[in-house]
Amino acid sequence: MGGGLALFDRKSGWKIYNEKNSKIPQDWIYSVALDKKSNIWVGTFSNGLGIFDGKKWETFDKTNSILKDNKVTYIDIDKNDDKILATQSELVFIQRGIWKTEKEMGIDSLDNIAYWISTSSSGKKIISYKYSGIVLFNGKNFEIIKKNNSSLPVEGFYSAVEDKNKILWAGSFGEGVVYSGGKKWNLFNKTNSPLKDDLIFNVFVDSRNNKWFSTYFCGISVFNENEVDLN
Repeated sequence: MGGGLALFDRKSGWKIYNEKNSKIPQDWIYSVALDKKSNIWVGTFSNGLGIFDGKKWETFDKTNSILKDNKVTYIDIDKNDDKILATQSELVFIQRGIWKTEKEMGIDSLDNIAYWISTSSSGKKIISYKYSGIVLFNGKNFEIIKKNNSSLPVEGFYSAVEDKNKILWAGSFGEGVVYSGGKKWNLFNKTNSPLKDDLIFNVFVDSRNNKWFSTYFCGISVFNENEVDLN
């Protein structure tokens, strides 16, 4: 499974990097990110992290780094070029080029697969967990949002983002979409909204505050509480 990494250049067109023609660690890729030096970072299904500088690939996995699992589900790179790697095990932090474990950061994750990392308007990281809740991380402390400590109606999320009105939206693993602008959480699903599928992979907010939901079975849904604007 997987077709490798596809890059597009306006001058030269498309180029594919795969296991047959390059040193990319694996063709099955979960996440891609670009750092300040234009290096391409790829997180793979089971062969760790690959970094491509335009000429050569470098691979990091359990054998040559502090990664505890070779499944790298998301790569977050901030404005300071610091990174957070989400894995099937725990989070890994790279700050000023130094790799740090959760223990070294003084935090403890939810011990479940973190699938998505985004950034709120206040600078907090929003981390969604496939088999658990949502975490807000301010760089020092975790604020854990789960069913047992909030009005969150479901758990298990592929992605979570904040919109222009500071409302948090999260796509769940089969239960629809949850959203909250404060303490109360609400749920959109097939039974109470136009959503055609409750398994939501990605949530994206555009410049007009439209919310885009990519689903597993039924394509893409778009929502805006003030009417969808695609112009």
